[in-house]
Amino acid sequence: MSEDDKPSPRFLTIEQVAEELATSEVQIRAMLKDKDAKTPRKPRGPLS
Repeated sequence: MSEDDKPSPRFLTIEQVAEELATSEVQIRAMLKDKDAKTPRKPRGPLS
């Protein structure tokens, strides 16, 4: 797959995730709080 063929990252709101997974926003928030779901992290910069 070439660089041009790669899809761009897709960020969803909690409401959108809950809808996609057919669950409640409360359950999604609990998953994020308990770290059951991986959350994107902002890169810290180049690795040394």
